[in-house]
Amino acid sequence: MKRILFILLVPAILLSACYSLAEDITPPPGYVYETPRPTQAPTEVMYFPLMPPNPQRGEAIFTEKCTPCHGEAGLGDGPEAIDLPNPVAPIGDPDLARQRTPEEWFRMVTNGNIDRYMPPFLSLTERERWDVVAYAFTLSVEPAAIGRGEEAYQENCAKCHGQSGQGDGVQARVAPEIVSPDSPLFTVDGTTSIVQFETDVLGRLSLIEEDPGPHTTAYGLLADFLNAVTA
Repeated sequence: MKRILFILLVPAILLSACYSLAEDITPPPGYVYETPRPTQAPTEVMYFPLMPPNPQRGEAIFTEKCTPCHGEAGLGDGPEAIDLPNPVAPIGDPDLARQRTPEEWFRMVTNGNIDRYMPPFLSLTERERWDVVAYAFTLSVEPAAIGRGEEAYQENCAKCHGQSGQGDGVQARVAPEIVSPDSPLFTVDGTTSIVQFETDVLGRLSLIEEDPGPHTTAYGLLADFLNAVTA
């Protein structure tokens, strides 16, 4: 009798467990299902140098790390290229170089390309990798093109980016100027001052200092005078 009772109790326990589990899973009446949010594809990280690369430093790195396979001119004819099963990319070829960006070559130097038997160069610092990429791009540029690029840079870029690309090329002047009534500068009166920037992305950006004290105004006038006489 005890055995029969035990057998009957086991299904009862199992049924109660299933019922309890169903209560935990089955939503209550009137439950509104939430629409799952669409998953966003992970954005690809963009790489850029934190400071202007130095192709002169990159030349020494290229000679040590890259010349054995790519060759001195980057034409894929280095002394070790003949031992590889795949031809080495002629990165000094202008047609090939124009199809790539500095970021793509930086990724290649960082991650390597095992399919082409190119190892990653993580032994180099990030700055050294940018330097060697900068030098590699010079292999596919003719001297005449570099000259034209220098002229275009001086004409269009140096005013903001500076002569050496350090971002120190800001131009400023202090002089009286007549403004129209619809200009934000027209409302400036007394000791109030305004600085207005013409930007490529944000358009016109103005910063207003409303009615500064006499000490601040005097310091500003003195600083302008010293900058003018020492320029």
